[in-house]
Amino acid sequence: RVREGIKSLDYKPITFIVAQRISAVRDADKIILLDEGEVMGVGTHSELVNSNEIYREIYKSQYGSEVDYE
Repeated sequence: RVREGIKSLDYKPITFIVAQRISAVRDADKIILLDEGEVMGVGTHSELVNSNEIYREIYKSQYGSEVDYE
């Protein structure tokens, strides 16, 4: 519900969402991937799933072996 509320706003606030589930951040303008406090990747879902092995492995663990590259 929070994501839907943010999407329905007429303006684009700066919003930080801390999440372990890709579904919570998939539509974000920018995702910052952290591992043990270190930045391991920055980009959109599409950019990270195509270029970042850690993000891709997290995606596979949550959605199965099929990777949605969009």
